[in-house]
Amino acid sequence: MKSLRLRITFVFSIIVLLSGTFLSYRVYTSSVNLISLSLGEQAKSIAESALRQIEIEKYQEITPEKGETEYYKELRQKLNQIREANNLKYLYTMQERRKDNGSEYIFIVDGMPLETKEGDFSPIGTVEENVDSMQLAAFSEGVTKIGALTEDDPYGALVSAYVPIKNASGAQIGIIGADFDASSVYDLMKENKRNTILMIAVILLISVIITYIFSRMIVSPVLRLTREVQKVQEGELRQWDGVVRKDEIGRLSEAFRKMVAVLREMILEVQSSVQDLRQSARVHAESTEASNVMSQRITAYLGQAAEAAENQVKCSEETVRTIGEVETEIQRVAASLSIAADAANEVTVAARNGNEFVQQAVHQMSSIQASGLEMAKDIQHLADQSSRVSQITLAIREISAQTHLLSLNAAIEAARAGEHGQGFAVVADQIRKLAAQSEESAVRISELIESILGSTDRVVRGVEAETKEIDLGRAIVEKAGGAFAQIVNEVQKVAGQVQEVSAVSQQIAAGAEQVLASADETDRLTRLTSEQFQGISKASEEQLAALQQISSSMEQLNRMSERLEHLISKFSL
Repeated sequence: MKSLRLRITFVFSIIVLLSGTFLSYRVYTSSVNLISLSLGEQAKSIAESALRQIEIEKYQEITPEKGETEYYKELRQKLNQIREANNLKYLYTMQERRKDNGSEYIFIVDGMPLETKEGDFSPIGTVEENVDSMQLAAFSEGVTKIGALTEDDPYGALVSAYVPIKNASGAQIGIIGADFDASSVYDLMKENKRNTILMIAVILLISVIITYIFSRMIVSPVLRLTREVQKVQEGELRQWDGVVRKDEIGRLSEAFRKMVAVLREMILEVQSSVQDLRQSARVHAESTEASNVMSQRITAYLGQAAEAAENQVKCSEETVRTIGEVETEIQRVAASLSIAADAANEVTVAARNGNEFVQQAVHQMSSIQASGLEMAKDIQHLADQSSRVSQITLAIREISAQTHLLSLNAAIEAARAGEHGQGFAVVADQIRKLAAQSEESAVRISELIESILGSTDRVVRGVEAETKEIDLGRAIVEKAGGAFAQIVNEVQKVAGQVQEVSAVSQQIAAGAEQVLASADETDRLTRLTSEQFQGISKASEEQLAALQQISSSMEQLNRMSERLEHLISKFSL
């Protein structure tokens, strides 16, 4: 039985049936015992009263062998009177007779009328075939016994009492039995039994009906609650008014209604949260995608900046090498000017010594002319190298401007990247400072180069003037020795110019050393910038990988939110 209503009806019916049966059985047995005890006590009293009517000595003379004596007939009449007076069915005496194979119990005096036909009473010596247990107990124990209400075919319904008959010495010589006719009582008990069974049936039917109604009162709201639970199981969470009762079922229904309401609010909140989560995930994914694109652009810019830094390193190395060559050339010019100064001094001494050294002076002038030509070549070469240095300085300034532009772009991209670009912004600021320092060094180099170029130009003009003067002096020396004084004067001028050129050359050499130091510093800073750009590029690649991982996580989060929305969509709110 899967129905709770049928189970309740069945269980309560069984309980009522068992209770009614047990109660009826107890009432019936109690009634039987009460009747048996009441009638048995009356039979006992009658038997004891009849026993007092028996003369024991005469009674002992009554035997089956002697037959019906006068006292037998007298005693039979007395017992019949007592039987009829007390409405007994049977009143009799019995005796135990020993035999080889046991004992038998025979009737002595049957208290029936003398005119009773044979067959309607038990003559003297008749053996009792149906000896009940109370009779046997009375014979064996020698005490009064009261039997239960019995019914059998020969005698009908009876309640018996058995009183021992004892002689003067106290020996038991038999028993006297008194049987009440309990037919009417027995019929009444049967009637009561039938009435009891009918009453139990009616009570059972009424109990089944009441139980069914009561179970329906219990089960109906439970069934309604079960249907609502099934609806909740199917995902329907609509508002439910519940079962209006004040008992446990009503409290259960109210608790279930509140649970559904709380669950509905939770599902609505989860649904709203899932939508917000999905929107946030979408926005985050878009931001991550934008950051990914920006990181790619930053990585590309950093690659270009790293490449430009490498080119700048190469240019710096070329600048250092060129400045080294300029320094060498300037040292050579200084050495040549020193030689020219020495030669001018010697010419002056030779001019002062006299005309005899004119030929030697002519020869010396030739040497001076050759030296002047070579010095002119060297100075021209120095001018060319200075021009190249100017070009290199211009390239350095262009690289510095490009680096400054790249650092500005990097700072802008770092500001766009937000928190992730703070470290990159610091590096971009350092790069900008390095670019500013490079540009400042390039400006200083340019100023030195312009100074060198100015000095070189003056030297060139002086050398050209010196060459002209040497040519004129040589012509004058060849034409006339008398112009020696003029030559001496000119040589003195040349010596002064050479000394000035030597001083300028020394200044140029010192400037070249400073330019070389600046170029070394620029090279070091350029290398440091290149290393920083490489580190930034690597960090940007790592940041790009992290952003890609975040993008993958956002996609997974989006899938999770979609799955959660699919689960929530099963509920009807």
